[in-house]
Amino acid sequence: MAHITVISAKRPYQVSIMETVLSGMNPTWYVPVEQKEDYLKEGAKKVVGVEGVMPMKSKQLNQALNDGFALNETVVTMDDDYHAIKKTFEIEGKLVVKPYTLRLGIQDLEDSLKDSPYHLAGVGVSLNAFFNGVGIKNHGKIHGNLCVHTPNVVRYDESLGASEDTEYSLAHHAEHGGVVFHKSLLVDFHVFGRNPSKDKLYNGGYADCRNEETARLAAKIMSERYGLNIDGVEPGISRKNKIIWKKVAWAGEPSWQ
Repeated sequence: MAHITVISAKRPYQVSIMETVLSGMNPTWYVPVEQKEDYLKEGAKKVVGVEGVMPMKSKQLNQALNDGFALNETVVTMDDDYHAIKKTFEIEGKLVVKPYTLRLGIQDLEDSLKDSPYHLAGVGVSLNAFFNGVGIKNHGKIHGNLCVHTPNVVRYDESLGASEDTEYSLAHHAEHGGVVFHKSLLVDFHVFGRNPSKDKLYNGGYADCRNEETARLAAKIMSERYGLNIDGVEPGISRKNKIIWKKVAWAGEPSWQ
């Protein structure tokens, strides 16, 4: 059985939506401890309050991993702003996109880690089916909106106030040699900066805790830890600072040591 979790902060209004989407999956919410009662009042059935100072998403994620791994369970982590999911297929040589369900998507991610040398499965941020293609690959950044983790030593860097999913993907490449990246799953969570008009609909969360300073600090830490030249604005995106994921290796100490 997997430990299904939702990582959230300052957005208890998302509880009813996510509890409906995850009906029957018994999700546990990981939120800042002082906000726990707000989430319970909105109908969250299981809530774990995590001590810390915002931005503290890495700490919430690590608590979810620690709780699940302690029971030798697979852990599913996701953001609180899910919209929809589709899946790409190749049929008679043509790329076909079909509606899918979050439950089936999570099952695909879980299944791909069975008997795998890797311990992290997930998706990218693009919703473009033709850009993504079909199938899976074993190198690249797993976006933090939906991830499946099997028990292992890698943890999120709790010192980071931004780009925690980039650093976590780097750590999995350095420690385990790769990840399971599902190109076929097009999962639509809200991503700040992709659509400014939609950004205004989402108050709370972590956006107001992240700025150029947190981005630069994260880039500095990652650059030193992995011997890379990482851009503080869009880590691993620009051609000049593009990460060659197959070559990622430790140059410094992991955050969990």
